[in-house]
Amino acid sequence: MDFKNYFCPVCHENFNEESDLVCCPDCGTPHHRECWQKIGHCCNENLHGSTEEIKSTYQHEEEPVNFSESQNVPVMPETTVQVDEKGIQHQKIEINKDTLIKGKPAYLYEIALKKNQKFYIPRFILEDRGVKGISWNFFSFLFPLAWSFYRKIYKICAAVLAIYVAIFAVTGYFIVSDKNYVECAEACLREDPEFMTNISLYQTGKDVTLTKNQQEFIKATENIKIPPYVTITSSVVLFAIRLFLGIKANSLYLKKLERSIDKAEKSGLTDDKLKMFVYKKNGLMPMFLAVIIGFFEYLFI
Repeated sequence: MDFKNYFCPVCHENFNEESDLVCCPDCGTPHHRECWQKIGHCCNENLHGSTEEIKSTYQHEEEPVNFSESQNVPVMPETTVQVDEKGIQHQKIEINKDTLIKGKPAYLYEIALKKNQKFYIPRFILEDRGVKGISWNFFSFLFPLAWSFYRKIYKICAAVLAIYVAIFAVTGYFIVSDKNYVECAEACLREDPEFMTNISLYQTGKDVTLTKNQQEFIKATENIKIPPYVTITSSVVLFAIRLFLGIKANSLYLKKLERSIDKAEKSGLTDDKLKMFVYKKNGLMPMFLAVIIGFFEYLFI
C-alpha cells in the first residue's frame, strides 16, 4: 500500500519509503512502529466501533501539511483565503509555517480542530488581528447544544442545557398545574399504562380507536393554557441564545483552544507531547452523538 499521502497520528510526521510502519488490525490506522510502541495501542482506539471517519486522522484531504525535518513543525502551503462571501470582510490571508494565532503556531490550532480547518483558521486569524465584523457560525446558530457538545466546549454546552431545562421546567409547571389534564392523564394510566402509544399513532394519522378517556386526554392537552408571557419569554431567550452563539461561537471557540494550548505549554510539554495533548484535549465528539442531540434539540426546542 502506498502511504505517500498519509501521516502518523501520533507524531503527525509524513510517512516515506523508509518508514517502519505498523497498521492497527481493527481500523487500519498506520503508525510509526516506534510511536505505536510508545503509546502501546492504536491512536484511534477511542474511535473503534464508532461511525466517525477515522481515516481523516491519518490521511491528508486536499492539501497535505508537511513536517519540516529540521524544525519538526508543519510547513503549511502558501494559500490565499478570501473570508466572508457577503463582502463584510474582504481580507486576503496568507497562511504559512510562520503564521501565528494569539502568539502560537497556527498548526497547533489545526491539530486541535481536527476538522474544518479551512473554515476556522482564517476566522481565528481575523479575530487575532482585531478585524471588526460578524464571523457567523450557522451550525451553532441552528443547534447550539449539539455544536458545543461536538466541539467539546463543555461550559457552553452546560449553560445551554441548563437554560433548556429551566424552560422545560417552567412550561411543565403550568402543564401539571392543569387539574383537568392531570385527571385525564391519571384516568388513561389506570385504563392502559401504555396509552400514549395509542394516542401517538392516532396523531400521526393511523387508523386506531381511542377510548373515551383517551379522547378526553387529547382535548385536555389542547386546552392547556400557558401564560403568553411564558411562551414569549421562552421564545425570546431561545432566539437570543442562537443569535449570540451564531455571532460569537468562533470567538469563544478560539479562546477555548487558546486556553488548552496555554495549559499544555505551562505544563512543560513540548514537541510531540504538546501536539498529542492538544489533539486529545480538543478534537471532536463522535458525530453520531452530536446528530442525536441535534435531532432532539430540533424536535423539542
